[in-house]
Amino acid sequence: MNKTKLNRVIEDGNIVIPLYILKAFKKLNLTMDEFVFLMYLYNKQDKIDFNPEKIANDLNIDIMEVMGYVSVLTDKDFLTLDVLKASNNIIEEILNLTPFYEKISLLLIDKEDEKEDNILEYVE
Repeated sequence: MNKTKLNRVIEDGNIVIPLYILKAFKKLNLTMDEFVFLMYLYNKQDKIDFNPEKIANDLNIDIMEVMGYVSVLTDKDFLTLDVLKASNNIIEEILNLTPFYEKISLLLIDKEDEKEDNILEYVE
């Protein structure tokens, strides 16, 4: 591997998957491919400009697959595609992961409630 390729690999960075999300994966009813796509978006943080070509390039998939994942994850209520009008009248499409964060929060809350119920049953 030459130095330029190695530098590109290092510059690409990492994708981090929090353990609590990984543990909740099965409860989310996602395919592995959908999950990987969602984790890619999750690692992009808050404001994700919808650029199908860049996403396809980063994930080594074609643009139609990107569009398919966005469509499926929107239908499953894991993300929304928001259209914003910037101050210079340029329209931006932003991928919003708020629905995903809400689903994860609900899973974590349910898990905590379940623990409390188990402790109460034990004490009784």
